[in-house]
Amino acid sequence: MLLEIGDIKETYDSMVEFISDLSEKNVIENAVIPEDNLKTRELWELRELILESSVKAGPSITYDVSLNLEKFYFLVEKVRKYCETHNLFTSGYGHIGDYNLHININENDKEKV
Repeated sequence: MLLEIGDIKETYDSMVEFISDLSEKNVIENAVIPEDNLKTRELWELRELILESSVKAGPSITYDVSLNLEKFYFLVEKVRKYCETHNLFTSGYGHIGDYNLHININENDKEKV
């Protein structure tokens, strides 16, 4: 998950505390908190590579759906299980703030990516 919180120090501090609490409770396995704008841009570039990689993998089916937050991962896992049985690859990413999920499905050809 990539979470952008802006430059408001109080918001940043409370979000860092929130992420730390979730990490201690093993809800979050790993977190990266960029310390400057360069690191922030690098993280966003990684996020943008998802779509670029999907395009390089060849023809794809792309879904753009809105659903409750708690269903995001559930839906991606269901699609992933289906894809595994049909030699397809899937990736899921989205926007938590507007409940939007992008699901890409490609042939499972690692040579193309």
